[in-house]
Amino acid sequence: MKKILFLTLISITNLSCAQNNNQKTEDFNLNTLYKKITIYNNKPEYWLFLHSNNCSYVVTLDDMPIYTDYNEGNMKSLSIPINNFLLESKKNELKVLILPKMDEKYHLDNVLESGFSLDVKVSRTENKKETIVFNKKISGAEQNESYKQIIIPFESSVPYKLTGWTDSVDLTKEDKEVLGREVETFYREMMNDYRDRKIENIQKKYYKRQFENAQSFYSSKKEDSDKIVSEINKDINKEQDLKLENYKLVFYGNGKVVGLVRTDGEFLGKSAFLGLTDEDFYIYSLLLHRPKAGGFLEVIR
Repeated sequence: MKKILFLTLISITNLSCAQNNNQKTEDFNLNTLYKKITIYNNKPEYWLFLHSNNCSYVVTLDDMPIYTDYNEGNMKSLSIPINNFLLESKKNELKVLILPKMDEKYHLDNVLESGFSLDVKVSRTENKKETIVFNKKISGAEQNESYKQIIIPFESSVPYKLTGWTDSVDLTKEDKEVLGREVETFYREMMNDYRDRKIENIQKKYYKRQFENAQSFYSSKKEDSDKIVSEINKDINKEQDLKLENYKLVFYGNGKVVGLVRTDGEFLGKSAFLGLTDEDFYIYSLLLHRPKAGGFLEVIR
Protein backbone atom coordinates (compact mmCIF):
# COMPACT_ATOMS: atom_id res chain seq x y z
CA MET A 1 0.00 0.00 0.00
CA LYS A 2 1.24 3.47 -0.78
CA LYS A 3 2.04 5.84 2.01
CA ILE A 4 -0.90 8.12 2.86
CA LEU A 5 -0.18 11.84 3.09
CA PHE A 6 -3.35 13.64 4.13
CA LEU A 7 -3.66 17.31 3.19
CA THR A 8 -5.68 18.31 6.21
CA LEU A 9 -8.27 20.99 6.60
CA ILE A 10 -5.84 23.08 8.57
CA SER A 11 -3.14 23.46 5.97
CA ILE A 12 -5.17 24.38 2.91
CA THR A 13 -8.37 26.34 2.39
CA ASN A 14 -11.45 28.10 0.60
CA LEU A 15 -13.63 30.62 -1.19
CA SER A 16 -16.10 31.18 -3.91
CA CYS A 17 -16.54 30.13 -7.48
CA ALA A 18 -18.48 33.32 -7.90
CA GLN A 19 -16.57 36.58 -7.79
CA ASN A 20 -17.70 40.14 -7.41
CA ASN A 21 -16.04 42.03 -10.25
CA ASN A 22 -15.54 45.00 -7.96
CA GLN A 23 -13.39 43.02 -5.56
CA LYS A 24 -9.66 43.36 -5.94
CA THR A 25 -7.35 40.38 -6.37
CA GLU A 26 -5.54 41.23 -3.12
CA ASP A 27 -8.80 40.66 -1.23
CA PHE A 28 -8.11 36.94 -1.71
CA ASN A 29 -4.39 37.05 -1.02
CA LEU A 30 -3.69 34.36 1.56
CA ASN A 31 -0.28 35.92 2.33
CA THR A 32 -2.06 38.77 4.14
CA LEU A 33 -4.75 36.64 5.74
CA TYR A 34 -3.16 36.97 9.18
CA LYS A 35 -4.04 40.67 9.24
CA LYS A 36 -7.76 39.84 9.27
CA ILE A 37 -7.65 37.41 12.20
CA THR A 38 -9.18 38.65 15.45
CA ILE A 39 -6.82 38.18 18.40
CA TYR A 40 -8.25 36.85 21.68
CA ASN A 41 -6.73 36.58 25.14
CA ASN A 42 -8.19 33.10 25.56
CA LYS A 43 -7.22 30.56 22.91
CA PRO A 44 -8.70 27.16 23.76
CA GLU A 45 -7.88 24.29 21.43
CA TYR A 46 -10.01 21.16 21.16
CA TRP A 47 -8.46 17.84 20.14
CA LEU A 48 -9.95 14.48 19.23
CA PHE A 49 -7.91 11.38 20.11
CA LEU A 50 -8.67 7.95 18.65
CA HIS A 51 -7.14 4.56 19.37
CA SER A 52 -8.58 1.58 17.48
CA ASN A 53 -8.03 -2.16 17.33
CA ASN A 54 -9.73 -4.67 14.99
CA CYS A 55 -12.35 -2.28 13.66
CA SER A 56 -13.09 0.46 11.15
CA TYR A 57 -14.89 3.66 12.06
CA VAL A 58 -16.44 6.91 10.84
CA VAL A 59 -16.46 9.98 13.11
CA THR A 60 -18.61 13.06 12.55
CA LEU A 61 -18.98 16.22 14.63
CA ASP A 62 -22.35 17.97 14.32
CA ASP A 63 -22.84 15.94 11.12
CA MET A 64 -19.52 17.09 9.60
CA PRO A 65 -16.87 14.49 8.69
CA ILE A 66 -13.90 14.44 11.04
CA TYR A 67 -12.19 11.16 10.20
CA THR A 68 -12.90 7.90 8.41
CA ASP A 69 -10.71 4.84 8.79
CA TYR A 70 -11.34 1.53 7.09
CA ASN A 71 -8.43 -0.64 8.15
CA GLU A 72 -7.27 -4.23 8.29
CA GLY A 73 -7.58 -4.53 12.05
CA ASN A 74 -4.18 -3.26 13.11
CA MET A 75 -3.89 -0.95 16.11
CA LYS A 76 -3.87 2.70 15.21
CA SER A 77 -3.70 5.93 17.21
CA LEU A 78 -4.08 9.51 16.05
CA SER A 79 -4.94 12.99 17.26
CA ILE A 80 -6.94 15.58 15.29
CA PRO A 81 -7.47 19.28 16.05
CA ILE A 82 -11.19 20.06 15.66
CA ASN A 83 -11.57 23.79 16.33
CA ASN A 84 -12.38 24.44 12.67
CA PHE A 85 -15.55 22.34 13.06
CA LEU A 86 -16.60 24.17 16.23
CA LEU A 87 -18.32 27.24 14.81
CA GLU A 88 -19.16 28.79 18.18
CA SER A 89 -19.67 27.98 21.85
CA LYS A 90 -22.55 25.51 22.00
CA LYS A 91 -23.68 21.97 22.63
CA ASN A 92 -22.06 19.59 20.18
CA GLU A 93 -22.63 16.01 19.14
CA LEU A 94 -19.86 13.60 18.26
CA LYS A 95 -21.14 10.53 16.43
CA VAL A 96 -18.99 7.40 16.10
CA LEU A 97 -20.03 4.63 13.70
CA ILE A 98 -17.98 1.49 14.39
CA LEU A 99 -17.74 -1.04 11.55
CA PRO A 100 -15.97 -4.37 10.96
CA LYS A 101 -12.34 -4.39 9.87
CA MET A 102 -11.39 -4.69 6.21
CA ASP A 103 -9.84 -7.76 4.61
CA GLU A 104 -6.80 -7.82 2.32
CA LYS A 105 -9.01 -7.21 -0.73
CA TYR A 106 -10.51 -4.08 0.84
CA HIS A 107 -13.87 -5.64 1.66
CA LEU A 108 -15.46 -5.13 5.06
CA ASP A 109 -16.03 -8.21 7.19
CA ASN A 110 -19.67 -9.08 7.81
CA VAL A 111 -19.56 -8.68 11.60
CA LEU A 112 -17.54 -6.94 14.27
CA GLU A 113 -14.90 -9.00 16.02
CA SER A 114 -15.77 -9.75 19.63
CA GLY A 115 -12.39 -8.33 20.71
CA PHE A 116 -12.57 -4.99 18.91
CA SER A 117 -11.93 -1.75 20.79
CA LEU A 118 -12.09 1.98 20.11
CA ASP A 119 -11.06 4.67 22.57
CA VAL A 120 -12.48 8.13 21.85
CA LYS A 121 -11.32 11.18 23.78
CA VAL A 122 -11.83 14.93 23.38
CA SER A 123 -9.63 17.32 25.32
CA ARG A 124 -9.51 21.10 25.70
CA THR A 125 -6.09 22.72 25.97
CA GLU A 126 -5.49 26.30 27.06
CA ASN A 127 -2.33 27.92 28.41
CA LYS A 128 -0.64 24.49 28.25
CA LYS A 129 -3.27 23.04 30.59
CA GLU A 130 -5.27 20.08 29.33
CA THR A 131 -8.80 19.34 30.46
CA ILE A 132 -10.49 16.08 29.46
CA VAL A 133 -13.91 16.88 28.01
CA PHE A 134 -14.80 13.19 27.77
CA ASN A 135 -13.04 9.84 27.47
CA LYS A 136 -15.13 6.99 26.06
CA LYS A 137 -13.90 3.41 25.76
CA ILE A 138 -15.94 1.20 23.44
CA SER A 139 -15.29 -2.53 23.18
CA GLY A 140 -16.92 -5.89 22.64
CA ALA A 141 -19.64 -6.85 20.19
CA GLU A 142 -22.84 -8.82 20.48
CA GLN A 143 -23.06 -12.01 18.43
CA ASN A 144 -23.32 -11.26 14.68
CA GLU A 145 -23.34 -7.49 15.34
CA SER A 146 -22.47 -5.72 12.09
CA TYR A 147 -21.96 -2.23 13.55
CA LYS A 148 -22.21 -0.04 16.62
CA GLN A 149 -23.17 3.61 16.74
CA ILE A 150 -22.28 5.80 19.69
CA ILE A 151 -23.45 9.42 20.14
CA ILE A 152 -21.49 11.55 22.59
CA PRO A 153 -22.84 15.04 23.46
CA PHE A 154 -20.48 17.66 24.87
CA GLU A 155 -20.26 21.43 25.26
CA SER A 156 -17.56 23.56 23.67
CA SER A 157 -16.49 27.06 24.65
CA VAL A 158 -14.56 29.17 22.13
CA PRO A 159 -14.07 32.96 21.87
CA TYR A 160 -14.87 33.25 18.15
CA LYS A 161 -18.06 32.80 16.13
CA LEU A 162 -17.85 31.50 12.55
CA THR A 163 -20.60 31.58 9.93
CA GLY A 164 -19.53 28.34 8.24
CA TRP A 165 -22.54 26.58 6.72
CA THR A 166 -25.02 27.81 9.35
CA ASP A 167 -27.14 29.91 6.96
CA SER A 168 -26.41 27.92 3.80
CA VAL A 169 -28.97 26.35 1.45
CA ASP A 170 -30.34 22.89 2.24
CA LEU A 171 -28.87 21.02 -0.73
CA THR A 172 -30.93 17.88 -0.11
CA LYS A 173 -33.94 19.77 -1.49
CA GLU A 174 -32.25 20.32 -4.86
CA ASP A 175 -32.32 17.99 -7.86
CA LYS A 176 -29.68 15.40 -6.96
CA GLU A 177 -28.56 14.73 -10.54
CA VAL A 178 -28.15 18.41 -11.35
CA LEU A 179 -26.36 19.05 -8.06
CA GLY A 180 -24.09 16.06 -8.64
CA ARG A 181 -23.00 17.43 -12.02
CA GLU A 182 -22.37 20.85 -10.48
CA VAL A 183 -20.23 19.34 -7.71
CA GLU A 184 -18.29 17.20 -10.18
CA THR A 185 -17.65 20.23 -12.38
CA PHE A 186 -16.32 22.15 -9.37
CA TYR A 187 -13.94 19.31 -8.48
CA ARG A 188 -12.67 19.04 -12.05
CA GLU A 189 -12.16 22.80 -12.31
CA MET A 190 -10.17 22.73 -9.07
CA MET A 191 -8.04 19.88 -10.40
CA ASN A 192 -7.38 21.87 -13.58
CA ASP A 193 -6.28 24.83 -11.45
CA TYR A 194 -3.75 22.53 -9.77
CA ARG A 195 -2.55 21.08 -13.08
CA ASP A 196 -2.19 24.54 -14.64
CA ARG A 197 -0.62 25.99 -11.47
CA LYS A 198 -3.24 28.75 -11.26
CA ILE A 199 -2.47 29.78 -7.71
CA GLU A 200 -4.67 32.91 -7.83
CA ASN A 201 -7.71 30.79 -8.72
CA ILE A 202 -6.90 28.34 -5.95
CA GLN A 203 -6.47 31.12 -3.38
CA LYS A 204 -9.84 32.63 -4.33
CA LYS A 205 -11.65 29.31 -4.03
CA TYR A 206 -9.95 28.41 -0.74
CA TYR A 207 -10.06 31.85 0.85
CA LYS A 208 -13.19 31.64 3.00
CA ARG A 209 -12.36 28.19 4.31
CA GLN A 210 -8.83 29.25 5.13
CA PHE A 211 -10.04 32.40 6.86
CA GLU A 212 -12.34 30.39 9.13
CA ASN A 213 -9.67 27.76 9.76
CA ALA A 214 -7.11 30.44 10.58
CA GLN A 215 -9.52 32.21 12.93
CA SER A 216 -10.44 29.00 14.73
CA PHE A 217 -6.77 28.13 15.26
CA TYR A 218 -5.77 31.72 16.15
CA SER A 219 -3.31 31.90 13.24
CA SER A 220 -2.59 35.63 13.47
CA LYS A 221 1.11 35.65 12.58
CA LYS A 222 2.61 36.37 9.18
CA GLU A 223 4.39 33.03 9.15
CA ASP A 224 1.03 31.28 9.58
CA SER A 225 -0.26 32.77 6.33
CA ASP A 226 3.08 32.26 4.57
CA LYS A 227 2.91 28.56 5.43
CA ILE A 228 -0.51 28.19 3.80
CA VAL A 229 0.71 29.70 0.53
CA SER A 230 3.90 27.66 0.70
CA GLU A 231 1.88 24.45 1.04
CA ILE A 232 -0.29 25.34 -1.96
CA ASN A 233 2.80 26.11 -4.05
CA LYS A 234 4.33 22.81 -3.01
CA ASP A 235 1.15 20.95 -3.99
CA ILE A 236 0.74 22.54 -7.41
CA ASN A 237 4.39 21.85 -8.25
CA LYS A 238 4.16 18.14 -7.42
CA GLU A 239 4.39 15.70 -10.28
CA GLN A 240 1.12 14.01 -9.44
CA ASP A 241 -1.68 12.38 -11.38
CA LEU A 242 -4.94 13.95 -10.21
CA LYS A 243 -7.81 11.48 -10.26
CA LEU A 244 -11.59 11.80 -9.95
CA GLU A 245 -13.16 8.34 -10.19
CA ASN A 246 -15.21 5.75 -8.29
CA TYR A 247 -17.07 8.26 -6.14
CA LYS A 248 -20.48 9.12 -4.77
CA LEU A 249 -22.21 12.32 -3.65
CA VAL A 250 -22.44 12.66 0.14
CA PHE A 251 -24.29 15.25 2.24
CA TYR A 252 -23.01 16.65 5.54
CA GLY A 253 -23.86 19.52 7.87
CA ASN A 254 -27.52 18.48 8.06
CA GLY A 255 -27.81 18.73 4.29
CA LYS A 256 -26.04 22.08 3.87
CA VAL A 257 -22.62 20.72 2.87
CA VAL A 258 -21.78 18.32 0.06
CA GLY A 259 -18.76 16.47 -1.25
CA LEU A 260 -17.59 13.54 -3.37
CA VAL A 261 -16.07 10.54 -1.59
CA ARG A 262 -14.39 7.42 -2.96
CA THR A 263 -16.28 4.14 -2.95
CA ASP A 264 -13.43 1.75 -3.69
CA GLY A 265 -10.60 -0.16 -2.06
CA GLU A 266 -7.93 1.54 -0.02
CA PHE A 267 -9.49 4.98 -0.64
CA LEU A 268 -12.94 4.03 0.65
CA GLY A 269 -14.66 6.96 2.35
CA LYS A 270 -11.90 9.46 1.51
CA SER A 271 -12.27 12.65 -0.53
CA ALA A 272 -12.52 11.91 -4.26
CA PHE A 273 -9.99 14.69 -4.95
CA LEU A 274 -6.94 12.44 -5.14
CA GLY A 275 -3.35 12.98 -6.30
CA LEU A 276 -1.08 10.03 -7.11
CA THR A 277 2.70 9.93 -7.38
CA ASP A 278 5.00 6.94 -7.85
CA GLU A 279 5.31 6.42 -4.10
CA ASP A 280 2.55 8.37 -2.34
CA PHE A 281 -1.01 9.51 -2.64
CA TYR A 282 -2.44 12.83 -1.50
CA ILE A 283 -6.03 13.28 -0.39
CA TYR A 284 -7.37 16.83 -0.72
CA SER A 285 -10.36 17.79 1.40
CA LEU A 286 -13.00 19.60 -0.63
CA LEU A 287 -16.41 20.18 0.98
CA LEU A 288 -18.83 22.62 -0.66
CA HIS A 289 -21.88 24.67 0.32
CA ARG A 290 -24.22 27.17 -1.35
CA PRO A 291 -24.25 30.36 0.75
CA LYS A 292 -27.51 31.63 -0.76
CA ALA A 293 -30.30 30.35 -2.98
CA GLY A 294 -29.37 30.64 -6.65
CA GLY A 295 -25.72 31.21 -5.83
CA PHE A 296 -22.66 29.22 -6.83
CA LEU A 297 -21.16 26.43 -4.76
CA GLU A 298 -18.16 27.45 -2.65
CA VAL A 299 -15.55 25.58 -0.64
CA ILE A 300 -16.30 25.70 3.08
CA ARG A 301 -14.09 22.92 4.57
